[in-house]
Amino acid sequence: MKIRVTSQFQVSGDSDLDLQTDHLQDALLLLERETSWATEADLSAVLSSRLVNISVVINGSSWADAEHKAIAFCAQAIESVGGQVIADALETDRSDPSLASANSLFASVQTTELVPA
Repeated sequence: MKIRVTSQFQVSGDSDLDLQTDHLQDALLLLERETSWATEADLSAVLSSRLVNISVVINGSSWADAEHKAIAFCAQAIESVGGQVIADALETDRSDPSLASANSLFASVQTTELVPA
């Protein structure tokens, strides 16, 4: 089943978020080409509040499978541009964001929406 999953994260640090989101969009498109289960990846950001949303259509066997794949997809894209994802977004325990480097994306990815695609 195809499910559109939107995930959101707040970026810590004082780096150039505009430039980082450009690199992140490129990473999302590259990952999309490399997978058979992710399509229509898109990114939006509110630079003033450092809030980033990633939306992707996932072909999963269930709602939970789609959410898990989407979080892994987002985390892999963030890490591929030098960012760091804290904790497992499916867990309730979060790492301390004070450990963030000022020069990289540092995010706790959380699913905000799952809808049929």
